[in-house]
Amino acid sequence: MQRHAPSLLTALLLLYVVRPAAVLANTRLAVIGDFGTDTEREADVARLVHNWQDQYQDLHIVAVGDANYPSGSRSTIDANVGKYYHQFMHPYSGQYGEGAPDRRNRFWPCPGNHDYGGDPRESRPPGDLTPYLEYMPVGGRRFYDARVGPVHLFSLDSDRYQNKLNGTTSSSQQAAWLRRGLAASTAPWRIVFFHHPPYSSGSHGSTLYMRWPFEVWGASAVLSGHDHSYERVTHAGGFPYFVNGMGGARTYGFQLRPVGASAIRHTGGGGAQLVDASDRHITFTFMTAKSHAVIDCYGAVLLQPLNASTALYANCSDLQALMDMIDRATATNDTATLQLLEQAQRAQYATRMASVAAQANDTQLARTGHVRHDHMPMFNTSDGTQCLPLHTLCRHSTLNTTCCQPYVCLPVTRRCGYLHNTTRHAHGNRASLNRNKDLDRFGW
Repeated sequence: MQRHAPSLLTALLLLYVVRPAAVLANTRLAVIGDFGTDTEREADVARLVHNWQDQYQDLHIVAVGDANYPSGSRSTIDANVGKYYHQFMHPYSGQYGEGAPDRRNRFWPCPGNHDYGGDPRESRPPGDLTPYLEYMPVGGRRFYDARVGPVHLFSLDSDRYQNKLNGTTSSSQQAAWLRRGLAASTAPWRIVFFHHPPYSSGSHGSTLYMRWPFEVWGASAVLSGHDHSYERVTHAGGFPYFVNGMGGARTYGFQLRPVGASAIRHTGGGGAQLVDASDRHITFTFMTAKSHAVIDCYGAVLLQPLNASTALYANCSDLQALMDMIDRATATNDTATLQLLEQAQRAQYATRMASVAAQANDTQLARTGHVRHDHMPMFNTSDGTQCLPLHTLCRHSTLNTTCCQPYVCLPVTRRCGYLHNTTRHAHGNRASLNRNKDLDRFGW
């Protein structure tokens, strides 16, 4: 697990002693993954989800893939999915009931590798997704978005071997659609979910080609499955990547060496994640199916309601304290506290952007042995300095008083572009600076 120096946010929370336990919200989603096995473990997880539905009445389900083991067959999909979750689905065409009683869909899936597949008994070729597209309430779409209260969901197809038409790279048609959708969204929280995890310490490991710059494009969190375990990977700056594949299939162990920034890991039995969201905050709580033990709780609060760019990430134990601190400072016009909170948020954001650069470097080195900076964002520090990707080989980011490596910083009054010609091999190529180019292409 990575350890970071205490932040301004941590210091503020240490000084603030009032920490009520409960954080109320108005929209809930249950996240399940790798569940379509029609086993007792799946039944255990389904009972947990239905308990949440009884408690909250208007629960939605986010299913992060592999809903229909072993090969996505028509003959198994209703027993694997509808038998347990038909009450959330509309339209529903199976044999276990009428579907959602209010005829309003609350089941949001994405395809996993086991949802693809071939079955000679059904004359299905390998890689066919027809049963999923016909059965699931997705309107025949492989990727789509849906607004659920304050949460905007973006569902992707991350199978690089089967989804060749829309693509799984950060420059693909699917990625361009996501980027436009995130930019246009007015929701305070934007959750991107797909099957193959960008970061995972599980037996499958990380899916490098899905390491898109989600936080730069405007996402609030990333959910995935594939590895049959639970993990939260929280890079510097707080942005969370969740792996949640404990919905019913046999669970996996972890690799001996976890991925960097792995904060929480859990395996064994089954479990699901409850997302609790309002216009002002969001929490992600993973709970075991049988004992209802809370394994992890993490989230974010907005300094300004409905303004997604003002999010501060923290453990759940600190979120209510942050909300109370903001309320009290606003009500009493405590500008000093408000300014400290804004500085903490800006510092967290700057750290997050530096972390994106480090992740891009590490990923490119792992894949090809050299570094690309296509997706390293430009950003401004709290003192108004403009930070641009530096054409250099650097595996880890370090903060200094004005900026973060591998960036070059220039006065905000000086108009300039990022360092183009994105590749530099380990032994070094000559870098060239093309000012004011391709800013629109990368949204900088």
